[in-house]
Amino acid sequence: MTPSNLQGFNFAETRTTGHADFTAEGLHTYTEGNTFTDKVAAYKPVSATLASVAAGADPALDYTNTAGIKPGYQMAFDKDGDGDFDGFLVGEPDAYGLKWWDSSGFLTPKDDSLAGCGYKICATLADISAAYPQAKISAIGFSLGSGAKGDGVLSSLTFLDTAYTFGLDPVANGGPADIAVKLDAPLLTNVGTDIPLTVTVTNNGPNAAGPFKVSAVTPGYDVKSAPGGTVAGNTATIPVTYLDKGATKTFVLTAKASAGFQLGLGWHMSSPTHRRIPTCSTTLGSPC
Repeated sequence: MTPSNLQGFNFAETRTTGHADFTAEGLHTYTEGNTFTDKVAAYKPVSATLASVAAGADPALDYTNTAGIKPGYQMAFDKDGDGDFDGFLVGEPDAYGLKWWDSSGFLTPKDDSLAGCGYKICATLADISAAYPQAKISAIGFSLGSGAKGDGVLSSLTFLDTAYTFGLDPVANGGPADIAVKLDAPLLTNVGTDIPLTVTVTNNGPNAAGPFKVSAVTPGYDVKSAPGGTVAGNTATIPVTYLDKGATKTFVLTAKASAGFQLGLGWHMSSPTHRRIPTCSTTLGSPC
């Protein structure tokens, strides 16, 4: 799922102090406080029986929590299959394990066997389905809040045996990006000694970039290794999958000073040691 392809999900129930920002790592969801307006939610319309949901794999959230509460699963619930919305069934595994509770409080089970967790209904999907054999699910999704503070990144959401992953749109044909590269080397070094060379890649915009490759030429050094890249003599070629505008990534090469290395010549004697390396200021859609 990306900003331009929501795969049927909508964020209409996200309130003014709840936020959902697509990033390369996933969907950054967070609320500013713990008031009524602090809610992040997304729902996708579906048509399924509760019995089929209960018989399938358990829903799953791949979520990296930074602070506060975690989001919960939600399913729009039609208790008798008449097409009317009767409330949300909410799953919060950290609090209630495999039990789901009724957010509306309007459902009245035939007996108290489904009650618990402080709710009229707090039971497994199988037990709720058995009590409401005609029940249907009209939407699936997640919610962070309302009235609770939380912060984290949602990587994927699995419902009805389908995994929905979150990320950014491919940036091909997104417009040009100015990619600047600088190289840092130690002020002093010995010939034949392994040393780190730090390559810093910065996207000065105006657009995000990726994928592209950085070719870092290191005069005076023979490169031994480059993280995830290739080396040939004094040149390291490093692939960059994605770099947002204004963002920076660093890579540390392992190199040796070559036999012809002389102190006082060129960039490696400056302090701090910087050298802007020519690289592909790429027009996206034609990655170098």
